[in-house]
Amino acid sequence: MLEELLPLRDAFVALFFVTVGILINPYAVVSRPGLLLALLAMVIVGKFVVWTGVTKLFGYRLRTAVLVGTGLTQIGEFSFILVQVAHASGLLGDDFYYATLAASLVSILANATLVRGSPRWIGEPQKQTRQQVTG
Repeated sequence: MLEELLPLRDAFVALFFVTVGILINPYAVVSRPGLLLALLAMVIVGKFVVWTGVTKLFGYRLRTAVLVGTGLTQIGEFSFILVQVAHASGLLGDDFYYATLAASLVSILANATLVRGSPRWIGEPQKQTRQQVTG
């Protein structure tokens, strides 16, 4: 059953990236690369630190907290709605609007790479031998 839904999911993911990509003005993003990099740093590093800290505060091991923090290092899809409304209301200029859209796409794409590689970077859990457990 799930195998039948995967092509549909992939089609919607492709449609999502294409439609958001069409909204981005490449000139506006390229003309202010510092803004895009600052937004990416705030989102990826900021959300990683916050969510890793929150997970650790709830008593989980550091490895689990790092995995949770890594998994949440992207701008959520709801940000598209918020930034669109703010831009239409005149609260955001074009530069920040396009940089936010670009940061959203880049953070979503980077998140997939980070999540896939994070178990290797933080090390696989060590298997305990019977001797280590009994001490």
